[in-house]
Parts: sequence; structure tokens; C-alpha cells
Amino acid sequence: MKSVIPKEEFLRTESEICNSTGISTLVLMENAGRSCADFILGNFPPEKIDGILILTGKGNNAGDGFVIARHLALNGFSVNLGMVFAEDQLSGIAKENFEILKATGNSTLSIFTCESADDLRKEMTDKPLLIADCIFGTGFKGKLEGAPAEVIEEVNSMSEVTRIAVDIPSGLTGHLQDGICFRADLTLTMGALKFESLFHDGRKNSGEVHVMNIGIPESEFLKRGKGIFQTETEDIPGKIFGRDVTSNKYTNGKVLLISGSPGLSGATYLSALSAARTGCGAVIAAVPKSVFPVMEMKLTEVMKLQLADNAYGSISFRAYDQIREKLDWADVVLIGPGLSKNEESLELVRRIVIENGGKRFVIDADAVYAFRGFSNLLKGKDIILTPHFGEFAGVAEVESPELMKNFPEHAKAFSEKSGATLVLKNAPTIIAEGTSLYVNSTGNENLATAGTGDVLSGMIASLWARSGKRFESAVAGTLLHGIAGDLLYSESGPASTIASDLINKINEAKRTAGID
Repeated sequence: MKSVIPKEEFLRTESEICNSTGISTLVLMENAGRSCADFILGNFPPEKIDGILILTGKGNNAGDGFVIARHLALNGFSVNLGMVFAEDQLSGIAKENFEILKATGNSTLSIFTCESADDLRKEMTDKPLLIADCIFGTGFKGKLEGAPAEVIEEVNSMSEVTRIAVDIPSGLTGHLQDGICFRADLTLTMGALKFESLFHDGRKNSGEVHVMNIGIPESEFLKRGKGIFQTETEDIPGKIFGRDVTSNKYTNGKVLLISGSPGLSGATYLSALSAARTGCGAVIAAVPKSVFPVMEMKLTEVMKLQLADNAYGSISFRAYDQIREKLDWADVVLIGPGLSKNEESLELVRRIVIENGGKRFVIDADAVYAFRGFSNLLKGKDIILTPHFGEFAGVAEVESPELMKNFPEHAKAFSEKSGATLVLKNAPTIIAEGTSLYVNSTGNENLATAGTGDVLSGMIASLWARSGKRFESAVAGTLLHGIAGDLLYSESGPASTIASDLINKINEAKRTAGID
């Protein structure tokens, strides 16, 4: 598990660590710059590229750039250093490192003033392969304007170059970008992940993010963070998949799936099959009479239960007694995939949850919609909720623009108030558990296709039924789901995955995670 720190908190956190451990900021800057230089040398060897342009500002981010320039020049790199602010504006350890850089007198280093796009164009008769942004770091506030904005817009317009942001892209205002921002292909961030680089506009502008070792142990960031973490495969407890050698199908987890309606029967198929493939011992798919014949043919590996339906073919309120007979059998009840928004079916969902408070429920898709205006009914129940943003906006009773702006706070507040584990499907997905937020580290844009959420809910329900561990099942299911997506991404790219492909990758995802 890695710490994730909002950019406005990072300088304070770093200062606290320095005061506590005695590490000087000058040493941290040297470590940061050297780590970035080592990354560049390891991935872009100087004999294979024409050189690097490093753009620097006047604060500590510029100091990182001066250290990077020194180490690259000493290792044979052709380095152009463009100073967006005049030398006399440097101060503190950034100035110290600039003086050290000049004193090296390396012939492969060229320093020039870069206070406009014209300055940049005059200097760059030949485009370098790499451009590193060291203009503004995490301490920058406001919007880019003047020379920095002009220079960054020019760099963003260039083709056939690789743009590297050091720490965060200059001008990045948050996960929703306001104004001009450096558009990075890679971000080499210092010490810990920055929250703003992981989501939405921040993610697009940050590119592929790598954490640089600055000489501070991860444990120091973890104990001082604000309850935001990134999950990793190491966080999946191996025993969550284990089976006793004397077990049988009914001691390995039983899932009751309540789902389906005309036109949406595929959701039942995907959830049921993914639950079975993830490792629970038995699944019953309880579906309305209208889609039962289809499920009888499609689902050969799970049991089926035909439920009373209404005039619309959705599950009727009259099916409650049929369902009630199976609730005691189930270790986990997954309710919602393909259910429809038929009001009678939604009323049935509320009754099932209200009157059976001792059961474990995974509430997904249309069943989430059932609690729009009724979220108070979830309080005190044993629940994992798996909505996408639109579904969550309804149950949390918040407008979509406000949710998009402040989704971490709304997710944590909802989980804390309801007591539920919230799996908020996003890019990346987050898991809220009380006042803590966990960011999933796996998955790509190929998962943005219909039905992948049904696969996810089936996987989570299966793990919970098998292990009895609610939060761990949410984390493990989300990680494995993303790994399966990543495997498919590597095979067929961003736009050729369909939901059922994920089911066939579950076993390989387990092996990739080292747990099978």
C-alpha cells in the first residue's frame, strides 16, 4: 500500500518528516534530482537520443532541475537548460544548486534565458527528444500566465518529443484542470503519489506516473498522510482464495444473485459466471420468469431460481417469499445487475435489505438506484455498494458537478455515515472505508465498456462469500478485475475488450498477482 498525498499537503508533510528525522532539504533535493536523472538515463540512454531540454523556474522545483541537469551532463547527456525566470530571482537551496551546476563547467551543458516562446524557438534549432518541466512544483497556486504560460503552450504544441514533468506538471490545479498546464507523457513525482495526478484531467496531463526515491521511507508518508492510499497486489491476502482440503462446494462460499429483466439478462450471465470463476463454491441466479428460459440455456455452471415477474417482465414484489427461502442459504447476496428501474422491483430490493439486516449484501447497478432518497435505510447493514458516478450521485443526493469536483469527500462521508464499504467505479476506481480512501492501482480505458461492472460485482461477492472479509474482498476484487483488464489491454489495446473477456482472464489475473 502506498500513501497518496494531495499536492497542497505535500510540502507540509515533507517538512514534518525533515524536522522529525533530521534529513536536510538540500539532501532531499539531491536525492530527488539524482533519482530523476537515473530514471532518465535508464530509460533514455544518451547514445540513442539527441539530448534533453530542462525548463526551470525559480523555486525548489527549479532546484530539482539543476540537480538533474548536473547528473545528466556528468553522464554524457547533451543538456540545454532554459531558465524561465532570471538568475537573480533564485533563492535558497535552488540558488545553491544552480551555483554548483555552473561550477561543474561541463561542456555538454548549455544554459540560456527562456522568458518567451521566441526565446525557446531561437534556441531549439534541433528539437530534443526529451523536454523536462521543472518550472513549478506542488507549492504553485493560481493559474499560469505570462512567460511560463507562453513557454508551456509552445512545448505542448510540439510533436515527436517526450514531455517529462518533475514532481507534478506545472500549472496543474487539481483533478479538474482550470487553465493552462504542462501536458506530460511521464511524471516523475517526488517521494509519494500526488492525488491530483491520478484522476480525470490531472491523470491526462500527468501521463504515466513514477514515484522517485528521495530518501524518505514510505512508512514516514503513510503515518502522516490524510487517509488516502493506493492499493497494490501485495495488499491482497493470500488466504482470501484458500480452500480447505476437506471442503465442499457449500463450504467454499455461496452467492445468491438477484438480477435480470428483459433486455438486460446479459448482466445476470456476467455476474453469475464471474462469481463462479473467482472461486466461490456455489451460485444461485434468481431471475424473473421472463428471462428464466434464456438463463437456463446460458448458465450451465450455476443453479437457477425462477421468480415471479410483473407485467413488465421485471421481478415482482410477490417474489419476496421465494427469495426469503434462499437468503438463509446464502453467505452473500448480490442484488441489482440488470434488475431494471421498475418501481415494483426497486421496492422489493428495499424490503429485502430492510427485513434481512443480518445478511451480507453487495448492492450494484439498478439496486443502488433503489436507495435514491432512501439512503438512510442502508445504515447499520452489512453492505458493499458498487455504483458508478451517476448511480452514486443519486443515492448520495448530490448533483453530478459537485460530486465530480469533490468525490473523495463525498465518498468518505457516505461510507462513514452509512457504515458501508463503497466501491466507486471511476478511472481509477476508489474504495471508501469509513474516513479512509483507497485508490485502485490497476485497470485501463479498455474497461470502459458495458458489462464490466457486472463482472466486478460478481468477483467481489464471490470473494466475500468465500472469506467473510468485507473490505479485503472489495480491495482484492477491484485489483484483480483491473489486472484482468490490463492483461487484455496488452493483448488487444484500448478498445477491443468486451466484458466476458474479463471472466476468461480471472485465473491469469490471480497468477499475475502471485496468489494462485
